[in-house]
Amino acid sequence: MVSLDETQILFYSFRNPVMQLPTSDLAKQLKRQLTFIRNSASAYDAGHPEEALRIGVAIRVLLHDTKFSNSLLNQMGLTCSTFSSHSFL
Repeated sequence: MVSLDETQILFYSFRNPVMQLPTSDLAKQLKRQLTFIRNSASAYDAGHPEEALRIGVAIRVLLHDTKFSNSLLNQMGLTCSTFSSHSFL
C-alpha cells in the first residue's frame, strides 16, 4: 500500500473524488484531526476564542458529507450514528 504525503492527499482527493485513500492513510488523518481539535481546545480554554474556528473546521472534515465529498469518518465506514451519545439520558 502506498502512503501519501499531505500535498499528494490534497491533489489525490481533488483529482479523483470517487477514489478512496488507503485505510492506513485515513487512520493517520483521523489521528491528525483529533490532535488539531485537542490542541485548539486547550488554546481556546487558555483564552484564545479564535480557536473555535479551527475546531469547527476539524469537525467539518470529520463529519460533513455532501454530494461532491465524503467526510473522513464516512470514508472509514463510520457513520455519525456510530458515534452518537446517549449520555444525556
